[in-house]
Amino acid sequence: MPFPFFNDLPFAGEILAVLSALFFAIAVVIWRKLTETGNAISLNFFKNNLALALLSLTLIFSRQSLPTLSASQLLLLCLSGILGAMVGDLLFFHTLRQLGASRTAIVTTAYAPMTALLAIVVLREPFTLTTLSGLSLVITGIAVAIWEPTSRQPAFAHNEQARLKGTLLGTTSVLAMGCSIIIIKPFLNQVGATWALEIRLAAANIALFIYAQVRSVSLNSAGENSWLRKHWGLAAVSVIFGNFLALLCWVEGMRLTSVSIASALNQLSTLFICLLATLFLRERFTIRLALGLLLGLCGASLFFVT
Repeated sequence: MPFPFFNDLPFAGEILAVLSALFFAIAVVIWRKLTETGNAISLNFFKNNLALALLSLTLIFSRQSLPTLSASQLLLLCLSGILGAMVGDLLFFHTLRQLGASRTAIVTTAYAPMTALLAIVVLREPFTLTTLSGLSLVITGIAVAIWEPTSRQPAFAHNEQARLKGTLLGTTSVLAMGCSIIIIKPFLNQVGATWALEIRLAAANIALFIYAQVRSVSLNSAGENSWLRKHWGLAAVSVIFGNFLALLCWVEGMRLTSVSIASALNQLSTLFICLLATLFLRERFTIRLALGLLLGLCGASLFFVT
């Protein structure tokens, strides 16, 4: 396992879920700085390949042997990768293009309640009043922080049809990501986070390759995206944070705590993105953003109450 020192730490799963949100936010800020356009399939393929290489090195140096898996467990891991790292990510890119960043962030707040609901229905996880209160505060804080009056919104979704399409794509994206973790949660302890991610990403990239061939899409990111040729180092750093550290913390957090709690804490990434964008991208720090951060952190703190 990638973080053995977390096993005996109180609230280890909750801490890893928050770290996952923070690492993902760092990656998003870097990607936002580097690129505005790009082929979604080739971008996804590049990120998955680099993450696979990093995970492989982790497995080699940590000497983690391949776990014994049944055919059904291996199939579920592959399906999880296709749902989350292929379908979910591709739909997220398209949502971003349809709605723009702020509205996409609003749509993706559906991840926490949707995943929590799936965990209750499929995994029979308990859903207490404390969990409900914390979840509500986190979602409210995120909505308050990233909402903008219509007059200030960038003209990404210029008509109702585009907004509806983007909303449906974004909702389907978070549903795919939620399902991808729910179906492997029961045997995550047996597999471990690193091997789970390795198998998931490998399956996602095989599926991406086949999909690209069917669509006649080039997977040569360097040839299509100038940011990769000019800023390869920063692009690699973003993958380390977003597709390696964040994913390891995400899966390990899901393993060590309930899906409902981990998914809500993962949603703090939106608030972290707002804060980091203010600090490093010189975006305005408004009263609304401050209130959203306060609500989100208060909600997150409830998950640490025994």
